[in-house]
Amino acid sequence: MGARGPKPKPAEIRKREGTYRKSEHGEVVVIGGKPATLEPTSTLTDREREAWDEIVPPMLSVGLVDRVDVPALEAIAISVARWREAEEVLRDEGLFVASPNGYRVAHPAIAVSQKAAAEYRSWATRFGLTPSDRVGLGIAVVRSRSLSEDLGDRIGASPRAAAKARR
Repeated sequence: MGARGPKPKPAEIRKREGTYRKSEHGEVVVIGGKPATLEPTSTLTDREREAWDEIVPPMLSVGLVDRVDVPALEAIAISVARWREAEEVLRDEGLFVASPNGYRVAHPAIAVSQKAAAEYRSWATRFGLTPSDRVGLGIAVVRSRSLSEDLGDRIGASPRAAAKARR
């Protein structure tokens, strides 16, 4: 049976929120230190380095990564590069190819694209790279508004509300 309930918030987030208690949440653990910059290993291709340069600096600027995260960050860059390359192949060659028997079948790059996208989503969840994940990790806060507030901003206050405000 899997874990139940929401994932526990990291101690760093609890400190930022002011809800941290050492006796309850333990120590904040920084394994390798919060770096100002990170460089990938030399094993990445040019396309993978482009993805790295697009993804990692913003993560560094908000303090999301530690020095020990380099392999995970490389995996993110690789998955993004693979997805982009597969999508490029599909744009160039189309969604279907001829099988050895002459039938039209789905292009193999579709499977590569789907797998790379799934890998990215998995990593993105762990690092809080999507809006819903940032909220779940406590990195972002969703500001809720009522429908009447939204409509009031878009089309102006209702005549009744305006009359009430003047009283």
